[in-house]
Amino acid sequence: MSIPHGIILLGANGSGKSTLGRELARALNFAHFDVEDYWFYKTYIPYTAIRPKEERNEMLLSDMKKHGLFVVSGDISGWSDE
Repeated sequence: MSIPHGIILLGANGSGKSTLGRELARALNFAHFDVEDYWFYKTYIPYTAIRPKEERNEMLLSDMKKHGLFVVSGDISGWSDE
């Protein structure tokens, strides 16, 4: 089993992490993961229901392992020991 490799983009809210991450992933042919897609449930009113830490960790780690090469837009520090 190969170890996933990725790039993590950090920055202030509204600084363009998601836009840069999408474009960088496209240019490198990597998967793109936006932290907000894991942090929040998809609800009628966006960004109102937060996933439990264990659930978002499991989802993100699964996607990282599945794709192998990826760009993450957002801060995932403190999410997991892996």
